[in-house]
Amino acid sequence: MKKLILAKTLSWYFFHFIMVSLLGTIITSEWTIGVKIASAEMLFETFLFYFHEHMWVKIKEKLWN
Repeated sequence: MKKLILAKTLSWYFFHFIMVSLLGTIITSEWTIGVKIASAEMLFETFLFYFHEHMWVKIKEKLWN
């Protein structure tokens, strides 16, 4: 099950990266800028998700313990 979750996570990030790259390329008409936007967004989203998860762990500890 863990391998399936990892595969789904990686495929989601791959398709999300492609989508944001294409959108950035369409908006700017520069594929290099589209890739930079997608890279920055993916990095920011990863850190944001990490802190979001930690916030929910603290909330869970306060509410259910």
